[in-house]
Amino acid sequence: MARFATQDKRTQLETDRETCPGRRRSGLRALLLSSSCLAVLAGAQPAQAEDFIVNTPTAFTNGADGREIDGDDTLTVEDGGSITVMDASAIFGTGGGNSVTIATGGSIETTGDDSFGIFTNGGNSTAPNQIDISGSVTTHGERSDAGLFGGAGLIVTIHAGAIIETFGGDASGIAVE
Repeated sequence: MARFATQDKRTQLETDRETCPGRRRSGLRALLLSSSCLAVLAGAQPAQAEDFIVNTPTAFTNGADGREIDGDDTLTVEDGGSITVMDASAIFGTGGGNSVTIATGGSIETTGDDSFGIFTNGGNSTAPNQIDISGSVTTHGERSDAGLFGGAGLIVTIHAGAIIETFGGDASGIAVE
């Protein structure tokens, strides 16, 4: 485990023996082990906020294969854009500070049980997730809520003219846990 300490206006990197067992060894082996430890420490990067736009029809959760909404990200489904998925959530987000917008003329639709239109869970984050719906959200399936939201903070705005439809038993338009 690495620890940083400031002493006499210098930053020292202290490394536990478990992290770099060869730190006191000499020669090439010590150099390689030390390099490996620094590479691990240098590889730790803070999460980056990302902006995603869906402006054409797509059949992937979050608008593209492998796209993650995982904190401080923005996803906008614009006029003419749509996300249509089967047996999955159309928009799936974790972490806080995310912003999801379904603009007028934008739509999301799911088919299948437990397939949510928009799912976000901010966990214990103090940054609220913001959901803004002007377009349409439609779900078909048992327990397939149009919006299922959880976490410490949440701001949901549903504008006049927005369409939220659910077709299935035990499905809600908007559910907050």
